[in-house]
Amino acid sequence: MIELINYAIRMHGELPKKSGVPDFAIYAPNYNRDCKTIHLNIGRQSGKTYSMMQLARRGDLIIVHNEDTRRRLIQTYPNCLAEIITTGGIGRTYGYATFAYRTQHSFDRVWVDEPSLHNVRELHLVWELTSKLFILLGA
Repeated sequence: MIELINYAIRMHGELPKKSGVPDFAIYAPNYNRDCKTIHLNIGRQSGKTYSMMQLARRGDLIIVHNEDTRRRLIQTYPNCLAEIITTGGIGRTYGYATFAYRTQHSFDRVWVDEPSLHNVRELHLVWELTSKLFILLGA
């Protein structure tokens, strides 16, 4: 699974970066969702979370669907240097991002574990964040 995720990240990095539309002409959350997101929809219990925890690094943000999962990951993977929050924590921790706020808080990668388990309205806040790459693992 780690090799598959690394391959997807590598292939995404080789995609052309310009769409011909100036960056300022595209609403940032739509651009993030449409152009900077990898979504690997692979079945449950296939090692996605383990792989994510192995690949995440300082400067990354991991978003999980509830506080119990967040605590379990912190306890199970104490060496993971990425920040781990819940979907509901996006608004509380990072604010409902304004342009000024997005430019102050940037992540290398934003990981979303099992996106189908998240509150859809709160999940849309993911693309309000500033990141080089968004990685959704699961349905």
